[in-house]
Amino acid sequence: MKRTLSVIGVIALILVAAALYLRVPGSAPPNQEALVTLTPASITHVAAAVDARRDRARVDVELSAT
Repeated sequence: MKRTLSVIGVIALILVAAALYLRVPGSAPPNQEALVTLTPASITHVAAAVDARRDRARVDVELSAT
């Protein structure tokens, strides 16, 4: 009985920790611009920002959930 309650308690703690982690918005490190989520409306803004800084190195990371 104690072992079952302990396992249930640990699982509950993990679920609460995961929920709290996912609720907190991410942030970029100091001196780095914030990350951008691409939407149809924001693509032109992102393209203009990338083209405006031709003198700097650029890294474009596109992640997909599928």
